[in-house]
Amino acid sequence: MQHQHIYDKEGKQLCCTLEEKIYTNAQKLLEEQHSGDDDHDHSQRDFGAWRQYLPAIISLVILLVGIALDNYVKQGFFKGNLKIGWYVLAYLPVGVPVMKEAFEAIKKVFFY
Repeated sequence: MQHQHIYDKEGKQLCCTLEEKIYTNAQKLLEEQHSGDDDHDHSQRDFGAWRQYLPAIISLVILLVGIALDNYVKQGFFKGNLKIGWYVLAYLPVGVPVMKEAFEAIKKVFFY
């Protein structure tokens, strides 16, 4: 059976759109890469997956402590350079990987 294109009332093609092609190719790739008959048990959860969120959790905790010290507890020592340093410290766990990836991408553009 040959494929027939489907159009709406305005003449726009409904099948074979870019989104449909991407979705179809992604589904095929997933089916090829991870079939149900591979050699591991699908019923077990990967409890180590939470580790990818650890930098964001650390950053959030540091940020919330800084906001609490700045707005609610109003400690006298939390001002000036310590305050700036604290917020920079909160940025580092999530910002360093992003900056590293950006520099690598820039390096690829200009030096490769």
